[in-house]
Amino acid sequence: MRTLPLMIWMCLISLVMLGQTTGEQESDGKVRDELRKLHADYNDAGAKRDRAALERLFADGYVWVQGNGSVTTKAKHIDNIMSNTAPFSAPAPPFDQIAVYGDTAVLRSTEGKAGLFATTVFAKIDGRWQFVHAQGTLLPPERKPVAIDPKVLDALVGSYEFRPGEIAIVTKEGDALMWKGGRRPTVKLLPLSETEFFVAESGVQMIFHKDDKGKITQVTLRVGTYQDTQAKKIQ
Repeated sequence: MRTLPLMIWMCLISLVMLGQTTGEQESDGKVRDELRKLHADYNDAGAKRDRAALERLFADGYVWVQGNGSVTTKAKHIDNIMSNTAPFSAPAPPFDQIAVYGDTAVLRSTEGKAGLFATTVFAKIDGRWQFVHAQGTLLPPERKPVAIDPKVLDALVGSYEFRPGEIAIVTKEGDALMWKGGRRPTVKLLPLSETEFFVAESGVQMIFHKDDKGKITQVTLRVGTYQDTQAKKIQ
């Protein structure tokens, strides 16, 4: 007698959850269609050099952070479109890979040819979708480790000081070079040459420098293509 009500209750819960899932899928599908329309309107406004239409498509405060770190504001972006005499056409992104959070949507995609991971944020403001933020992050270049003589690694072992109290330790474990920066986990350095190495997980690169006598004096830690930090070998 107690089993039947429990089974009915579980069925009711399943039906409710199924209804919620179906409703969310339909809602997300509607958002995708609306954002495809937004992108089509963007292409149309850009092709016609319609400043008023472009102003409506981009939210106030919109910025585009490009892969090289430069920032383009809404006003500058529209000015660039208006002053460009070349035919305007923005390729349609894969809106099937978008995440919807109420009146906010986030589109993420990898642009292989450009070597970028692109993120675009949309918001529904006053009943219509607008572009809010765009960012292109450069993907690390494809690197393949090379074979080097393990004895070469001995000269790289030691302590490197970025600034007082900020020290990285380079050790050798077997035939591999290891890097321990502060409290961060130890990572393995893969060789690109006898003095250039990279971390597979993050793409961070370490470049060791020699003086005119061939002695290692410092290392450059390179993050992406824009941030270099030097550390002096202290022992």
